[in-house]
Amino acid sequence: MTFQGGVREGRIVNLEPNRGFPSNPRVTAVFVKPGDPYEELRLLAMASGRPLITMAGSVPIYRDLRLGDKGHDVLVLQNYLRGQGYALAATGVMGVDSIHAVARIYTERGLEPPTDGGVIFRYSDFVQMDASAGTIITAASVAQILDEKHPIAGVRVEPKFISSRVTVDQKTRVAVGDRLEIFSDERHGSAPIMEIGPFAESAQAGVPAGHDVRVELPTNLIDLEPGQPVALSKTPSTQSTLAVPVLAIRAENGSGHVLRKSREGAPDERVPVEVIDQAGGWAAIVDSGSVLEGDEVRIG
Repeated sequence: MTFQGGVREGRIVNLEPNRGFPSNPRVTAVFVKPGDPYEELRLLAMASGRPLITMAGSVPIYRDLRLGDKGHDVLVLQNYLRGQGYALAATGVMGVDSIHAVARIYTERGLEPPTDGGVIFRYSDFVQMDASAGTIITAASVAQILDEKHPIAGVRVEPKFISSRVTVDQKTRVAVGDRLEIFSDERHGSAPIMEIGPFAESAQAGVPAGHDVRVELPTNLIDLEPGQPVALSKTPSTQSTLAVPVLAIRAENGSGHVLRKSREGAPDERVPVEVIDQAGGWAAIVDSGSVLEGDEVRIG
């Protein structure tokens, strides 16, 4: 069984300035490029004289912090910084050690810590997203003005994959976990089916009604670009399967059965069977124990 598919882009998160950052900021320097890994507390860019530094989305920052400020948000921030290798106590209160740790974030990146009004942690200098890992695939350019359509960077947080649509008949012959052979031009790989979606009507010309299939993109084909067409083929199973001749299958009221030859001249026995695949004149059936290897069945 073969069918067509195409490479699709994984989920992308656009990194944008936090609330409170100067409006319509103009980029003056960029420190990342496409292909770089996403890293915590990484300086992405400078815009309108302010830094843009990554921070996990799980840290509930919403305000500037000064010496002596307290709260649950302070405690989460302190635990986060401890996890990033900074030495400070997690007390829920911005003490001197917390102030020094935050100052180091700036100085280690060649920046001056904030000094306005006693603020040492300026929350709008930090850019957050809900994933902790990914690959930068787009980056802003110098002199660009940042807005919803022009983010600081785009991060791929889920890998590229292969998408295909199988018909209702084909869907009965594949399952999640099945390995498929994948062909692109003269290149070849194999990967498992990760997901089979619910039935969907045809939404555009050339795309049949059926089920969307999501297939892992093999490592040796990871450089294929989104939109690249591929051909997929189901890998033949190497496991033994109970089967009967196709001509022995009889259909009645939407269900299948075979007539098993009884011993000692008794009438043939009608035995329900469920067909799961067909090839070479044989029908693979579910091994429910009702039909056994060696049983004789009527053909025709």
